Amino acid sequence: MKSPAIILSAALLTASCAAAPVAWEQPGGSNDQWIKDKVACQYNARRKAEKDFRQHGGDTFTTEFETDTLSQNMARYDVKRDERRLFEDCLKGRGYAKKKTRPE
Repeated sequence: MKSPAIILSAALLTASCAAAPVAWEQPGGSNDQWIKDKVACQYNARRKAEKDFRQHGGDTFTTEFETDTLSQNMARYDVKRDERRLFEDCLKGRGYAKKKTRPE
C-alpha cells in the first residue's frame, strides 16, 4: 500500500508539470529593469514568506513520532505557495502583467 506522502508528492509533481509557462511583461520596460525587479521581488517574497512561517509556529513539526514527513511536506508546499503569491503581487505592484506562453 502506498503512503499518503508518496501519493501527495506525485500529485503535486504532476500538477506543477502541467502548469503553462508564464512570462511577465511591462509596457516599455527594459530587460535590465526586469532583472532588477525580479530579483528584488524574489528576495522580498522569500523573506516575508519565511518570516510569516516562523511567526505561525513553522518550526514545530514533531508529533508522537520523531518527525511527521507529511506535515513537513505540506508546510514546505504552503511556504512555496505563499512565496509565489507574494512574488506575483510584487511584480504586479511594479506594473508587470502575466503573459501566458506556449509550452515548447
